[in-house]
Amino acid sequence: MVGATFPAPVKVLPIRVINMQDSADVFGTSSAIRYAAGETLTFGGKNYTNPLANQTKVINLSLGGTLSPGSSTALELCSAVTYAKSKGVLVMAASGNDGSSKLLYPAACEDAVAVGSVGPKNAALELERATYSSTGEGLTLSAPGGSNGDFKKNEPKYEAKQGTSQATPQVAALAALIWSLGLETTSEGVLERMKNTALDLGSKGRDINYGFGVIQPLKALKIAP
Repeated sequence: MVGATFPAPVKVLPIRVINMQDSADVFGTSSAIRYAAGETLTFGGKNYTNPLANQTKVINLSLGGTLSPGSSTALELCSAVTYAKSKGVLVMAASGNDGSSKLLYPAACEDAVAVGSVGPKNAALELERATYSSTGEGLTLSAPGGSNGDFKKNEPKYEAKQGTSQATPQVAALAALIWSLGLETTSEGVLERMKNTALDLGSKGRDINYGFGVIQPLKALKIAP
């Protein structure tokens, strides 16, 4: 499905970790992160290495689960995120859709870019945090993901969806576009550009509801002031 990066020179490598029952586990998710970032994995006596690892810049994780901080599973997942960061990869993760003040994992990992969701506040299309979007000190950025009451029209063969899982890939796409245009050359630079050009909502500066704010692609890409 063509997304926000069309027609930019951006490639998408899909790695499936969610099964037909709409669930995933920590081992599969952490393995996928490590594989995407370039680590060689061994299964059944065979080695697997991502041949496109040197091109991997962004990992999108539209998923999340509740883990106990400091538990072996949380450490395993966050270790994979940290590995990806060490390879210069930005790991975007959905904050969660239970509206709580605790981010789900892997968004709760220190080295993840935790993404929250906003929706239209009024007919003027002003934005506000979606009621379901989980909050927390670790929230990094926000993006449109829908809010209760909008996206009522379904198109043929498509089902309307809303959530932080819909917001997260928009941040991932913007990061990919910034890289593709050569506006920034490092993961740190790309993330700072998105933060510095974000629309600051809520309390001034970073806050638990919006992070550094809502991404503004046109501003981040120097298309509009």
